[in-house]
Amino acid sequence: MPSRSFYVFLGLLALAGAGWLAYSVTRAPSGATVSAMPLEDLGDAQALLDAAQGVDGGSPDAPVHVMVFSDFTCPSCKHFNEVVEPRLQSELIATGKVRYTYHDYPLDPLAREGNSHRHGLLAARAARCVAEQGRFWEFHDLLFERQQQWSFDRRPPFERLEQYAAEVGAQVEPFRACLDGDAHTQVIMANRMLGDSLHITGTPTTYVEGRVLDPWDSYDALVALVEEALARR
Repeated sequence: MPSRSFYVFLGLLALAGAGWLAYSVTRAPSGATVSAMPLEDLGDAQALLDAAQGVDGGSPDAPVHVMVFSDFTCPSCKHFNEVVEPRLQSELIATGKVRYTYHDYPLDPLAREGNSHRHGLLAARAARCVAEQGRFWEFHDLLFERQQQWSFDRRPPFERLEQYAAEVGAQVEPFRACLDGDAHTQVIMANRMLGDSLHITGTPTTYVEGRVLDPWDSYDALVALVEEALARR
């Protein structure tokens, strides 16, 4: 099933007869968006599908589409990044078999004090800001590698995020200008709402041509689903 058809099919199925939530934003004193608040029902399934945009890795012409809903503050997502993604990259993406799409799914978009996921939206925005300079995947890996350093900070970890951006080769001033506002908030929350419409119950949740990876951290199960998808071509 083509990737776009998969989005449309699942999105319309899950959202039939239901609306989706828009979000307002809460900003830090610097002006940066650090949390989101749910508002009223705004639109329909197609509007959500148009608004949700993942970050792609691999060839756009790859025959199999794998997509993951993930959160940079999630320990299981860190495990997935360490155990599954390196082999996925070297054996399936680099060889042209798989196009891989990362969808933001910040676990606690309300950024409540004391919640271990309260910086998920800010980290997702930071990754999108780095993506503007072509460094998304390097920053993605570094955020997971350093998760214990920044995800439990009591205050929004702006300085650490700037440091990480510089480490992966991004220019700090454009990154800071992007982060000191609400850039990318809407698309990130649309990704979150798309995940909600698919009834995601936790992160990471990975789809291979519409089929959920189970067990969630099994590379062998992932390969089996990819091979099945290739056999149907």
